[in-house]
Amino acid sequence: MGRIGPALQQLQRTFDIEPQSTLFHAARGLIYVAARNYRSPIPQFRKTLDLGEPYDLGYYYLAWSLPRNHNYHEASGPLYELPARSQDTFPGVPLPAEVRARLGERTEARNLLTELEGKFKTQDLPATSIAQAYLALGDKEQALTWLAATLKPRCPSAIYIKVDPAYEPLHADPRFAALVNKMGLGTG
Repeated sequence: MGRIGPALQQLQRTFDIEPQSTLFHAARGLIYVAARNYRSPIPQFRKTLDLGEPYDLGYYYLAWSLPRNHNYHEASGPLYELPARSQDTFPGVPLPAEVRARLGERTEARNLLTELEGKFKTQDLPATSIAQAYLALGDKEQALTWLAATLKPRCPSAIYIKVDPAYEPLHADPRFAALVNKMGLGTG
Protein backbone atom coordinates (compact mmCIF):
# COMPACT_ATOMS: atom_id res chain seq x y z
CA MET A 1 0.00 0.00 0.00
CA GLY A 2 1.29 3.44 -0.85
CA ARG A 3 3.99 2.21 -3.23
CA ILE A 4 2.91 4.34 -6.16
CA GLY A 5 6.38 4.86 -7.66
CA PRO A 6 7.17 1.14 -7.97
CA ALA A 7 3.67 0.46 -9.32
CA LEU A 8 4.12 3.07 -12.06
CA GLN A 9 7.60 1.71 -12.88
CA GLN A 10 6.24 -1.81 -13.22
CA LEU A 11 3.40 -0.60 -15.39
CA GLN A 12 5.86 1.26 -17.63
CA ARG A 13 7.37 -2.12 -18.50
CA THR A 14 3.99 -3.22 -19.78
CA PHE A 15 3.78 -0.08 -21.95
CA ASP A 16 7.15 -0.99 -23.47
CA ILE A 17 5.54 -4.24 -24.63
CA GLU A 18 2.03 -3.02 -25.45
CA PRO A 19 1.85 0.81 -25.70
CA GLN A 20 -1.67 0.86 -27.19
CA SER A 21 -3.38 -1.18 -24.48
CA THR A 22 -6.54 0.46 -23.16
CA LEU A 23 -6.33 -1.75 -20.08
CA PHE A 24 -2.82 -0.52 -19.22
CA HIS A 25 -3.81 3.13 -19.67
CA ALA A 26 -6.78 2.58 -17.37
CA ALA A 27 -4.52 0.82 -14.86
CA ARG A 28 -2.12 3.77 -14.86
CA GLY A 29 -5.06 6.09 -14.24
CA LEU A 30 -6.22 3.96 -11.32
CA ILE A 31 -2.74 4.05 -9.78
CA TYR A 32 -2.89 7.85 -9.84
CA VAL A 33 -6.36 7.71 -8.28
CA ALA A 34 -5.01 5.50 -5.49
CA ALA A 35 -2.36 8.17 -4.85
CA ARG A 36 -5.12 10.83 -4.65
CA ASN A 37 -3.64 12.54 -7.68
CA TYR A 38 -6.88 13.26 -9.50
CA ARG A 39 -5.43 15.36 -12.32
CA SER A 40 -3.02 12.79 -13.73
CA PRO A 41 -5.50 9.98 -14.44
CA ILE A 42 -7.69 12.10 -16.68
CA PRO A 43 -5.27 11.94 -19.66
CA GLN A 44 -4.89 8.19 -19.07
CA PHE A 45 -8.62 7.58 -19.13
CA ARG A 46 -9.00 9.83 -22.18
CA LYS A 47 -6.29 7.78 -23.89
CA THR A 48 -8.42 4.65 -23.41
CA LEU A 49 -11.12 6.43 -25.40
CA ASP A 50 -8.74 7.88 -28.02
CA LEU A 51 -7.43 4.41 -28.84
CA GLY A 52 -10.79 3.70 -30.39
CA GLU A 53 -11.72 0.58 -28.47
CA PRO A 54 -15.14 0.58 -26.82
CA TYR A 55 -13.68 0.44 -23.33
CA ASP A 56 -16.54 1.30 -21.03
CA LEU A 57 -14.39 1.44 -17.91
CA GLY A 58 -12.50 4.29 -19.58
CA TYR A 59 -15.75 6.26 -19.74
CA TYR A 60 -16.67 5.31 -16.21
CA TYR A 61 -13.31 6.20 -14.65
CA LEU A 62 -13.06 9.44 -16.65
CA ALA A 63 -16.55 10.37 -15.49
CA TRP A 64 -15.53 9.51 -11.91
CA SER A 65 -12.24 11.47 -12.02
CA LEU A 66 -13.57 14.70 -13.49
CA PRO A 67 -15.81 15.56 -10.50
CA ARG A 68 -12.88 14.89 -8.17
CA ASN A 69 -11.21 17.84 -9.94
CA HIS A 70 -14.39 19.94 -9.72
CA ASN A 71 -14.90 19.57 -13.49
CA TYR A 72 -18.63 18.96 -13.14
CA HIS A 73 -19.71 20.39 -16.51
CA GLU A 74 -17.04 18.39 -18.32
CA ALA A 75 -18.04 15.23 -16.43
CA SER A 76 -21.51 15.35 -17.94
CA GLY A 77 -20.25 14.24 -21.38
CA PRO A 78 -18.76 10.84 -20.47
CA LEU A 79 -21.49 10.27 -17.90
CA TYR A 80 -24.29 10.52 -20.38
CA GLU A 81 -22.42 8.71 -23.10
CA LEU A 82 -21.69 5.78 -20.79
CA PRO A 83 -25.24 4.57 -20.11
CA ALA A 84 -26.09 4.75 -23.81
CA ARG A 85 -23.03 2.60 -24.57
CA SER A 86 -23.35 0.03 -21.83
CA GLN A 87 -26.56 -0.30 -19.84
CA ASP A 88 -25.71 -3.91 -18.94
CA THR A 89 -22.26 -3.17 -17.52
CA PHE A 90 -23.20 -0.07 -15.52
CA PRO A 91 -26.96 -0.15 -14.92
CA GLY A 92 -28.24 3.14 -13.56
CA VAL A 93 -24.79 4.52 -12.78
CA PRO A 94 -25.24 6.80 -9.73
CA LEU A 95 -22.58 9.31 -10.79
CA PRO A 96 -24.99 11.59 -12.72
CA ALA A 97 -26.89 12.28 -9.49
CA GLU A 98 -23.69 13.40 -7.78
CA VAL A 99 -22.68 15.60 -10.72
CA ARG A 100 -26.15 17.16 -10.98
CA ALA A 101 -26.05 17.96 -7.26
CA ARG A 102 -22.61 19.55 -7.58
CA LEU A 103 -23.87 21.65 -10.49
CA GLY A 104 -26.66 22.96 -8.26
CA GLU A 105 -29.35 21.03 -10.12
CA ARG A 106 -30.82 19.77 -6.86
CA THR A 107 -34.25 18.78 -8.18
CA GLU A 108 -32.73 16.72 -10.99
CA ALA A 109 -30.25 15.16 -8.55
CA ARG A 110 -33.04 14.21 -6.14
CA ASN A 111 -35.12 12.75 -8.97
CA LEU A 112 -32.15 10.64 -10.07
CA LEU A 113 -31.56 9.52 -6.49
CA THR A 114 -35.19 8.47 -6.06
CA GLU A 115 -34.94 6.42 -9.25
CA LEU A 116 -31.63 4.87 -8.15
CA GLU A 117 -32.92 3.99 -4.70
CA GLY A 118 -35.72 2.04 -6.38
CA LYS A 119 -33.23 0.26 -8.65
CA PHE A 120 -30.94 -0.48 -5.69
CA LYS A 121 -33.41 -3.08 -4.46
CA THR A 122 -33.31 -5.08 -7.70
CA GLN A 123 -29.96 -4.26 -9.35
CA ASP A 124 -26.34 -4.39 -8.33
CA LEU A 125 -25.72 -0.69 -7.66
CA PRO A 126 -22.99 0.60 -5.34
CA ALA A 127 -24.44 2.14 -2.18
CA THR A 128 -21.27 4.24 -1.97
CA SER A 129 -22.19 6.17 -5.10
CA ILE A 130 -25.64 6.92 -3.72
CA ALA A 131 -23.94 8.10 -0.51
CA GLN A 132 -21.70 10.40 -2.57
CA ALA A 133 -24.71 11.93 -4.28
CA TYR A 134 -26.28 12.63 -0.89
CA LEU A 135 -23.04 14.24 0.26
CA ALA A 136 -23.07 16.41 -2.86
CA LEU A 137 -26.55 17.53 -1.78
CA GLY A 138 -25.21 18.26 1.71
CA ASP A 139 -27.23 15.46 3.35
CA LYS A 140 -24.70 13.78 5.68
CA GLU A 141 -27.34 11.73 7.49
CA GLN A 142 -28.53 9.99 4.31
CA ALA A 143 -24.90 9.56 3.20
CA LEU A 144 -24.06 7.77 6.45
CA THR A 145 -27.18 5.62 6.13
CA TRP A 146 -26.12 4.51 2.65
CA LEU A 147 -22.54 3.92 3.76
CA ALA A 148 -23.85 1.68 6.54
CA ALA A 149 -25.71 -0.26 3.84
CA THR A 150 -22.36 -1.11 2.25
CA LEU A 151 -21.56 -3.33 5.23
CA LYS A 152 -24.37 -5.78 4.51
CA PRO A 153 -23.70 -6.88 0.91
CA ARG A 154 -19.98 -6.03 1.01
CA CYS A 155 -19.82 -3.28 -1.58
CA PRO A 156 -16.42 -3.46 -3.38
CA SER A 157 -16.21 0.32 -3.88
CA ALA A 158 -16.40 0.82 -0.11
CA ILE A 159 -12.64 0.26 0.13
CA TYR A 160 -12.15 3.79 -1.22
CA ILE A 161 -14.21 5.66 1.39
CA LYS A 162 -11.17 6.55 3.44
CA VAL A 163 -9.29 8.15 0.52
CA ASP A 164 -11.99 9.42 -1.84
CA PRO A 165 -12.29 13.20 -1.34
CA ALA A 166 -16.06 12.95 -1.81
CA TYR A 167 -16.21 11.62 1.77
CA GLU A 168 -14.11 14.38 3.37
CA PRO A 169 -17.22 16.11 4.80
CA LEU A 170 -17.69 12.99 6.96
CA HIS A 171 -14.13 12.59 8.24
CA ALA A 172 -14.80 14.48 11.50
CA ASP A 173 -17.96 12.49 12.23
CA PRO A 174 -17.37 9.67 14.77
CA ARG A 175 -19.99 7.54 12.97
CA PHE A 176 -17.85 7.66 9.82
CA ALA A 177 -14.78 6.58 11.81
CA ALA A 178 -16.82 3.69 13.25
CA LEU A 179 -17.89 2.61 9.74
CA VAL A 180 -14.28 2.75 8.53
CA ASN A 181 -13.27 0.55 11.46
CA LYS A 182 -16.12 -1.92 10.85
CA MET A 183 -14.93 -2.23 7.25
CA GLY A 184 -11.45 -3.06 8.54
CA LEU A 185 -9.89 0.04 6.98
CA GLY A 186 -8.62 1.52 10.26
CA THR A 187 -8.77 5.11 11.42
CA GLY A 188 -5.19 6.22 10.78
